[in-house]
Amino acid sequence: MLGLWRHRVAALAAAAFVAALVVGSSSAASPRVDPLLASPTACPGSTSTGGSPLDQMNEMACLIAFARGEAGASQLHESKTLDKAATLKIEADVRCGQFSHTPCSEQFASTFVAAGYSLGGSYSIGENLAFGQNRAGSPRQIMAS
Repeated sequence: MLGLWRHRVAALAAAAFVAALVVGSSSAASPRVDPLLASPTACPGSTSTGGSPLDQMNEMACLIAFARGEAGASQLHESKTLDKAATLKIEADVRCGQFSHTPCSEQFASTFVAAGYSLGGSYSIGENLAFGQNRAGSPRQIMAS
C-alpha cells in the first residue's frame, strides 16, 4: 500500500512541480485560466484517479501541452536536470514523511543544486505542491487547482 501511495504521490508531485514551472499558479475559477484547461475528451483519462503513475504523468503532460498551446507558448521538451530535481524532491518528501517545500528542514533550493542547477543564473525556481484524494486527485483536478 505504501509503495502505491509513494508512486502516486511521486507522479502527481512531479507533474505538479513541472506544471508550476511552466503554467504558474492560478485559480480554477479565473475566467483568464478556464480556457486553458483541456476538456476531459482532449486529454482522455485525465479525470481518473485510477491510472498508473506513468498514465498520470502522460495525462498531466497532455493538460500542460494544451494549456501552453492555448496560451501561445512553445511546447516543452524533456529536461533530465529538472526530472532529477523532481525525483530528489519526492524522495526527500518520502524519506522525511512530509509533503513539504522543505522536507526535513532542508533548504528549498538544495534539490535544485543537487540536480545540477547553478542558482546564480538568469532563471528563477519554484514549485507548487498538490495532493488530492478521490476525484480531487485526478490530473485534471490537480491542474484546475
